[in-house]
Amino acid sequence: MIRVVLFDFDGVIIDSSKDIAAAVNKTFSHFGYGELSETEIIKHVGHGAEHLLACCLNDICIKNHKSFNPEVLPEIKKWYIDYYNSHAVVDTEIYPGVMELLYQLSLEDIRMGIVSNKPIKVTETILEHFDIIDYFDVMVGPELIKEIKPAPDGIKLAVDTINKWITAIGESEITPNQVLMVGDSGVDVKAAKNFGAFSCGVLGGIGNPEGVRAENPTFLVNTLAEFSMDDIKRIF
Repeated sequence: MIRVVLFDFDGVIIDSSKDIAAAVNKTFSHFGYGELSETEIIKHVGHGAEHLLACCLNDICIKNHKSFNPEVLPEIKKWYIDYYNSHAVVDTEIYPGVMELLYQLSLEDIRMGIVSNKPIKVTETILEHFDIIDYFDVMVGPELIKEIKPAPDGIKLAVDTINKWITAIGESEITPNQVLMVGDSGVDVKAAKNFGAFSCGVLGGIGNPEGVRAENPTFLVNTLAEFSMDDIKRIF
């Protein structure tokens, strides 16, 4: 029986592609590197801000026959995160079906959490904007763990956090085979497997659908509009 559903954020709960791309390009323009297309930027999403910026910088430097000093990456990352946090909901949209699913899961007393490679401050800003933050019992970002997905650290921390307070009120501890991780990239599915949890692969997000399929998740949906409590009851 599934008792916890953990969600990746970008490409699953929200379509943040336009705001991420705009923030990356604003950052690069600020530091004098020029711009990339949204498609060129979004293909690197899912592995954290540092990976995103490093890959995009590499692409833009190759494209423009330039080079950059890796030592400036921390400064670029800080500028990007500060800018993105203050411009995180300009064009970002919540995916159809998300509100209905969160409400449905809450009625069934399913615990919910966010396990994302996105900084927590930005995640909270977006969740508050769409007034859905109260659905989530826990939020885990890269600043709280040693290794980001596909390592299981984020899922483990989320489950451990939920276990602390549910056992305090007399509920039994949640085990890995009672956890479902929902994500739109191969790293989400890998993280679930590394923890011993089940996984739902989302093909219609901003991640890599081929990468999701390659990791063989427990089941697949195109978007969360296709995912319901009935699926959990049917499959598990």
